[in-house]
Amino acid sequence: MYRDLVQWKRIRKMALKEGISQRAVSLRTGLSRETVRKMVAYEIPPQIKQRTYSRPKLDPHIRTIQKWVAKATTINPECKLSPKEIFEYLRSYENYSGSYRTIRDYVSFLRKSEPKHEMSLDIWEHTRDTLVSINNKDSTSFLRAMSNGKSPSLSKTKLKGFMRATELYAEKVSPSPPDLSADDRARDWLHSIAVRKIPRERIVEDIGECEDLSTLLKMVQSGNRITRNRALSVLASKRGISARATSRVLDVDPASCKKYLNTYKEHGANGLMFRRQASNRKFDSEPLRDAIFSLLHEPPSNYDINRTTWKMADFKVILAKKGYSACPDVIRIITKNAGY
Repeated sequence: MYRDLVQWKRIRKMALKEGISQRAVSLRTGLSRETVRKMVAYEIPPQIKQRTYSRPKLDPHIRTIQKWVAKATTINPECKLSPKEIFEYLRSYENYSGSYRTIRDYVSFLRKSEPKHEMSLDIWEHTRDTLVSINNKDSTSFLRAMSNGKSPSLSKTKLKGFMRATELYAEKVSPSPPDLSADDRARDWLHSIAVRKIPRERIVEDIGECEDLSTLLKMVQSGNRITRNRALSVLASKRGISARATSRVLDVDPASCKKYLNTYKEHGANGLMFRRQASNRKFDSEPLRDAIFSLLHEPPSNYDINRTTWKMADFKVILAKKGYSACPDVIRIITKNAGY
């Protein structure tokens, strides 16, 4: 929309005070009639409403993405996840159904909008821990890279003090990491399997010998979401993770986890890949099948229907009169299975 106030007032003067028609104003100025009509209707250019974007598939996962992007500001490389890894995590554990491009664009937007700030104290502390944990040659190369090849700005006295402090620090025992909850341990273990971070030998150590392990891992890595959840439920059970914790991690009903385990016990890993057939399917009903075949062998004239105009809709109506409800698709399946 035009925002030039001078031109806005000039066109309003031509249309309202000089009595020139809006069509003539449009021809003189080269503006469209819609633009001239808006200039006449509003004394000043109206405020443009900010467009709101709807992201129904992304919105439920925004907090998780922001958490991973915020962790990426630290120097710890384990916290720096690529958009592809964030996409795999959301698809595996939060049932994200959107595209990878949506995640990639949003992560890029967050990283570009981050304010520029200096490195925090945590980063320097992590740098100190890194220098202590590596050998002398690597630590020297690391310091040289940090100083861009220039002479160090510390005096010899300060360097000696730093070396004494690092020697004392190396002798100390590193504190143990904080205890994780059962859900966090289950989530980390299942996520490592889904993204292939744990080798097969490690999985065997965790769950013991399993004849169907190859099939279960194949279902996790190449199956759809439902098949993947079934296989992960079985692996979690063998790991000793409760069905309730597994259901919370995979975001499925606890009864579904128990059903997956029962199916695995009865039919093995291959049984998890087949859908359970309903027991009340109409095309399996013997009385309905007998009624359809009986009607097929009767002449249509018994029901006041011409033999040349015999249609599936007429077939359905006659069955309904006899007390059988069946749609045309069910009738076609029954007749096709019988060889008609």
